[in-house]
Amino acid sequence: MKNYKYFFIATILLFLTACQEKDWGPLDNATGKPAVVTNIIVENAPGGAIIYYSLPNTGSVTYVKAVYKLQNGTEKAVISSAFKNNILIEGLADTLRHEVQLYTVNKSEVVSDPVIVSIQPQKPPILSIYESLQVKEDFGGVNLRFENPLKKEVVLYAFIKDSTNTWKSLDRLYTQAESRSYNIRNMQPVPTDFAFFFKDLWGNFSDTLYSNLTPIYEEEINKKLWKVYKLPNDHNTNYWAGLEIHKLWDTYVGCNTCRYLANDIPVPDIPNWFTIDLGQTVTLSRIKINQYTTAGYAYNTGAPRRFEIWGIQNTPPSDGSWDGWVHLLDCESIKPSGMGIGTVTAEDLSYANAGESFDFPPGTPPVRYFRFKLLETWDKRNNLHLAEITLWGQAIK
Repeated sequence: MKNYKYFFIATILLFLTACQEKDWGPLDNATGKPAVVTNIIVENAPGGAIIYYSLPNTGSVTYVKAVYKLQNGTEKAVISSAFKNNILIEGLADTLRHEVQLYTVNKSEVVSDPVIVSIQPQKPPILSIYESLQVKEDFGGVNLRFENPLKKEVVLYAFIKDSTNTWKSLDRLYTQAESRSYNIRNMQPVPTDFAFFFKDLWGNFSDTLYSNLTPIYEEEINKKLWKVYKLPNDHNTNYWAGLEIHKLWDTYVGCNTCRYLANDIPVPDIPNWFTIDLGQTVTLSRIKINQYTTAGYAYNTGAPRRFEIWGIQNTPPSDGSWDGWVHLLDCESIKPSGMGIGTVTAEDLSYANAGESFDFPPGTPPVRYFRFKLLETWDKRNNLHLAEITLWGQAIK
């Protein structure tokens, strides 16, 4: 019994000792400043540089720190572990010379004397992106195109001048895509002053592009007049009850039952197609396709990747042949990130949820009957999986 008593007392003492506060100081008691980096080589890069160096041989250095200033005067510090022989400098918005201070830091968090390194960045990404920006009038608004080959994070801002001659925010787009074609819609067909510029991750701004543009008039084609027009070789039998083809124009996009999934038995090879009677003759200006994006379906399964739009004004041939049909448009769905099947970024999902729009070329003839010809789905299956189709243009009175 006595041994158990001593064991209990020892356990209590050990517990109390373990609960006492500890002074968690540096992992090492190294004294004095660490030696500096040597053999420095600068590789200038867009918006910054990669600085290569040799670490001191003492073994006490845990990381290298670089300190420099951005254009707005903010001091920027980046670090690189002792397992690397280089450090990346980025976020500079010009091609002037800049000084970078390099420090070694040891296990005791003691900082060395600085080594001053001069770098001269190549053209910053935000300037290259801005220089590639193209703006034009489009149906219901304006279209913007630009290139971002380094896939840098940028925000595109759009402003318009209102009736009081004051600039006000119209829209903004965050993107890391290698290239983007972006539309601003729902605008009146009146001359409008626009301003466009970019902002990057470090708070740098590009120049501003000013332009006076007049959006092209269009109206949404009335879906209440649409109905399926079944031809002998069409592919429009639904896979599950409740997912009939008319879901493609029910104006609902996000709900589980507001979509169409085709599955004729047997499923016909691609290309396959279906036909819609628009209920009136129209001149088409653009089409918007909404994928079904819930539960991992975006850019997957039967979401259309390549397809064609065909049209005809008079009653189509009853045998389902293509006689008299006019090829109106080629379309390809784009995934902004460029990633493969199964990987969907926030930008990808936002782009898909907004719907992908495709413009019909000038001179597109009036049509009443609309044919969607599927050429390829995202995972190569034959049955189409789609949430909504919307058309714009002008009805022929």
